[in-house]
Amino acid sequence: MEVNIDWLQPLLTAVKKDRKTIAMGMLDYINSRTLEYAHYPGYFTRYGFDWRLVFFETFFRPDQIGSNIEDPRPGVVMVGPAYAVDSKYFGEIGAYDEGMKIWGGENLEFPWRVWMCGGHLLHFPCSRIGHIARFQPYSFPGGRRHIEAYNYKRAMDVWMEPNHKKFVYDHYPEMENMDVGDLTERLKIKERLQCKNFTWFLTNIWPELTIFDKDSIAWGSIRNINHNKCLDNHEYLFQAEELLYTEICSHQLATQGFSWTKDLLLRTSLQCVVVKERTNGTKPKLQDCIIGPRDKWQHQKNGYMMHVKSGLCMNYDGFNLFMDKCDTSSRHQKWSFQHYNI
Repeated sequence: MEVNIDWLQPLLTAVKKDRKTIAMGMLDYINSRTLEYAHYPGYFTRYGFDWRLVFFETFFRPDQIGSNIEDPRPGVVMVGPAYAVDSKYFGEIGAYDEGMKIWGGENLEFPWRVWMCGGHLLHFPCSRIGHIARFQPYSFPGGRRHIEAYNYKRAMDVWMEPNHKKFVYDHYPEMENMDVGDLTERLKIKERLQCKNFTWFLTNIWPELTIFDKDSIAWGSIRNINHNKCLDNHEYLFQAEELLYTEICSHQLATQGFSWTKDLLLRTSLQCVVVKERTNGTKPKLQDCIIGPRDKWQHQKNGYMMHVKSGLCMNYDGFNLFMDKCDTSSRHQKWSFQHYNI
């Protein structure tokens, strides 16, 4: 780490103003070979996660950016080495979970707890901190996946409702029956602070993440009946437009999980399916559901998938996925969800 000029003042000012604030600096990156410090003016990132609990960088939404560039911006989850916190408050909310092992998980669990228990996690654009990304120097008994799953499950068993856990278990099936030790003291923190639940967190702090079966008409994988291929997001995490794909059906929610909602959105993990042109042959795309166009879709069970605005239907001919004139007799336009709620 290399701190930049006047990095600390914005963080301390925020903590003094509200002791329940976790004040985060903005990370710049340092080349590990040359030690060159890379700063990109105007480049500000927050961090998010998907149902695999994969941690990634993303941008702030326009509604999260204040009128002044120095205004704090709300975070979702965090990186460990770049924040300031009131030490007494840190203890009051339970510090770090000492039952976690080696590496991983605290960057999710701690911010979940802060938000749900009445605190705030804020990014401060005027605090810049350089970071050298490195290879993991740790050894992971049982493998890195095992250690991460162990730590994640400790966090989940305290903070997530059962309905949310099943989406994580879809990627980590071994986690469901994993013994992660005594959580009594961690659960006491939740009770003592009268914390909100994870549904509140997803609704208010991270609405980008789709709860597949919430307010849905149908959800799960979407299979083309004729060709037995499923729509696939290729594990895409970001806000900008990206193509929607088809792949052999795995029915794994991380890549092939979708939700057709009661307000007629067609959502995948972190995006909505959109159509930008009203011409035959145009390709359906993925784009952020909050800042994107929020296109509506109509679907007939085991039948068409129609984009309402264009009146075109999703078509897969065995080679390409594209929008075409609706034809109820076409085998290429027949789609089926894994689960229907009707």
